[in-house]
Amino acid sequence: MLKPAVIAGLIAIAAGLTLLPLGDTSVFLFVALASVSAFGVGIILPPLNTLITSTTGPEERGLITCIYGTVRFFGVAAGPPVFGLAEKLNMTTMFWTAAAIAAGGAVIACLWIDADKMKNPSRT
Repeated sequence: MLKPAVIAGLIAIAAGLTLLPLGDTSVFLFVALASVSAFGVGIILPPLNTLITSTTGPEERGLITCIYGTVRFFGVAAGPPVFGLAEKLNMTTMFWTAAAIAAGGAVIACLWIDADKMKNPSRT
């Protein structure tokens, strides 16, 4: 169930971001499309946390959780300035580039996530 949730979340993010440029005609449409992307983020985070923390033994789990949180919050900190610069270039291109990255993540998740192996790292 973890892999499908990650993929579904990434697809929701990509779909919302792809259509978000259409929201410039209506505030309601913009909020609705942004909510689709936000829903995708909400779907993706719990299974991602589970997959990341369950790939290690109990001895290293705290360190892995710390590293994951640090990397995630570097993204949170870098996002506004990066998207602020991208916004000055072209809004549609900015949204579509972010959507392409999310769609690429969904493809990578399809190919590389093996939830059974990740939840039981001792299995080969």
